[in-house]
Formats: sequence, C-alpha cells, structure tokens
Amino acid sequence: MKKRLLLLPSSLLFLVACNDENAFDEEEAIEQSQAQLEEFLNTFESQETLAEEQGDIEPVIVATNEHLAEYFTDSFHEKVIKTIEETGHSHYNEGATFFLENDPFERKTVFRNDFSIEVDEVDEDTETVVYYLDSPERSIGQQHSYMVDMIQENGEWKINN
Repeated sequence: MKKRLLLLPSSLLFLVACNDENAFDEEEAIEQSQAQLEEFLNTFESQETLAEEQGDIEPVIVATNEHLAEYFTDSFHEKVIKTIEETGHSHYNEGATFFLENDPFERKTVFRNDFSIEVDEVDEDTETVVYYLDSPERSIGQQHSYMVDMIQENGEWKINN
C-alpha cells in the first residue's frame, strides 16, 4: 500500500513539471509575435505599389498570396482575399486589409507599413497577443488605427483577425 501512495505524489509532480514546459510564456509570446508582425510590415517598402491602377485587384491578390499569406492564419488569409474580391479598392484601409491603401493622387494601390506597434493585451487562456497599430491619418475619414490579434498556427505566430 505504501508503494502505491508514493507513486501518486511522484506522478502528480511529473505531470505538473511536464505542464510547466508547455505553459504559455507571455514574454516569449510578445517577443516572437512582435518580431513576426514587424517582419510582415517590412515585407514591402512603405507606400510600395502593389497595383498600378486603383481598381485592378489581381496584382493585389497575387502580392498577398505570394508575399503576405505566410504571415496570416489560414482563416485570416481567406478573409483577406474575400475582402479584396468583394470590396475591391474602395475599402482597403479597413479591417482585414488594414495594410493596403489607395493612393488618391496617383490612383494606385500601395502597401502601408508606417504603423507604431504597441502590445494591447495578452490573453493566456486563448494564447493570443493583441497589438494596437497606429499610423498618421491619411485623409479625412480614413481609418488609421487597428487592433491585430496574433496566434500560433503550425508553430508560427500569425495575424488572425
């Protein structure tokens, strides 16, 4: 009977130790997810042209699929493409396409990356890091601040909102 009683506490200690190895590390999550977000924002130069004509969505979809998709969860990637296809160039600087903008003077689509990045919240339960992105206001009525959720998918931190 004593042998069985000794096994129980040691088994619990082993389970707790194993659980700590896989525990969500807030500092590491912030460091890794922010590095990935910064890498995403540096994919293209600031205001780099993705489509020469404002209404031409095909080059924007190609650039998204070839250069940006690796930074998105699968579901967010689908949402971005759907948003581009459904709203086209008229609502690029909102929601899922916060990183795109129409240049009103040259009538082309450009990549936005002039955001300041701040950690807004870390949710240990969902293992999500939420960032607040802010940029100088472009023109009247254009959104210039965004909340971006980062989660791990297939071992990599990705944008998920």
